[in-house]
Amino acid sequence: MAGFFTTRKGGTAIIACLWTGLCYFVIYCVGSGINLFLLMGEFDGKIPRFYFPSLGISLITVLVLHGIGLGIGALGGLAGKNAAGKQALSMPQRY
Repeated sequence: MAGFFTTRKGGTAIIACLWTGLCYFVIYCVGSGINLFLLMGEFDGKIPRFYFPSLGISLITVLVLHGIGLGIGALGGLAGKNAAGKQALSMPQRY
């Protein structure tokens, strides 16, 4: 949706999707940090053994989903460009 609405206003869909992805990644990192502190509280201040493999799997998943999101954003940008309509070419005036 970000690509669709940005392109209709005359912007670039890929840039909008990159900003959206960056914001999502920051939220993901903050959530992972909070999750780590909560898990350390449950395991007497130690990082559990299963945390790092699951963190790696989730990071790979996030990167794949970002790639898919950029592709969908680009397609939304194309749809937004078509929905915005094309400006009519002005004909030169004849004197």
